Amino acid sequence: MVSMKEQAAVSRAKARLLLSALLLGLFLAPAVRAAQDETAGILDSAESLFKAMQLKNYPEIWMGLSKTSHKIIAEQVHKAMEKAGEAGYSVALVEEEFSVGGPVARSYWDAYLDNLQVDYILEQSRWEIGFIKKDKAEIDLLYRKAQMPARLKMFKEHDRWKVGLMETFRGRE
Repeated sequence: MVSMKEQAAVSRAKARLLLSALLLGLFLAPAVRAAQDETAGILDSAESLFKAMQLKNYPEIWMGLSKTSHKIIAEQVHKAMEKAGEAGYSVALVEEEFSVGGPVARSYWDAYLDNLQVDYILEQSRWEIGFIKKDKAEIDLLYRKAQMPARLKMFKEHDRWKVGLMETFRGRE
């Protein structure tokens, strides 16, 4: 038979355990919610980029890309234009063309998108977060017929997640 003292001690222990669990839940809930918000932000940014590609919304595509992707694309296009004898464009002017969806951007993105199956990425691929760090993340994109996922690199710039298109898909030089 359990004494009243023992019953009271067990009741106090249960109350402390319940209070501890409640307090722990209160402290963890914001962290869990923040992680869910961060994950949603990363996935939304990537999806928005591919939807802009699908719609051929060139200024939106440019806005969704990382600063490194901007730099690489602008330098590659500028170099190709110089090689083709098209004078009068600086790297900065090429970047401006991309930001407004001008003729240089349209030409580049039309050729790029001819070789990228955006519908496969949006509609026939499984998206999973690979990892999230303070300013970097990866999304694993697994096309239904593929053996291995593509690892889409994401970068947080000015509090917004951007797609590292060139960092992900560009071959090593």
